[in-house]
Amino acid sequence: MPAAAARFSAGCSTRANAACAVSVRSELAPSIGSSIIGSLAADALSAFLARHDHPRLGINYDCGNSTWFGFDPDDEVPAYGAAIRNVHIKDCTKADYSVPLGRGETRFDAVFGQLAAQGYRGDFVMQAARQPDDIAAARDYLAFGRALVARHLA
Repeated sequence: MPAAAARFSAGCSTRANAACAVSVRSELAPSIGSSIIGSLAADALSAFLARHDHPRLGINYDCGNSTWFGFDPDDEVPAYGAAIRNVHIKDCTKADYSVPLGRGETRFDAVFGQLAAQGYRGDFVMQAARQPDDIAAARDYLAFGRALVARHLA
């Protein structure tokens, strides 16, 4: 485990207990580059969660960031399981950090199929690329997300 992640880990249970006292939930973003947890592969992050088993500690799964970092949803989603608290719907390529939904390399059907297999019923956050007409893009993105939910989670 990287040194920064080890330092974070050392105080994690204390922070989670403090969060519980004030009804706050902590969510780790496993694939955000600036995160001290971001460089951990699915098995290492799962081990981290197991060491800090706490009802207020979970995962914010960003499928676009995972694509950008080269992670595989068929490894990640089952490894994180019920620890996934919310999902960012975002598309990326390994070269471009954010592209319009459906135009990148994110394997949305794999992500949503794995979420369905885990019984996911949490929130989704659209974190999609800006467009010249953001209102039209938002409509398209909403239709895209609804179609995924209808195919896999309805």
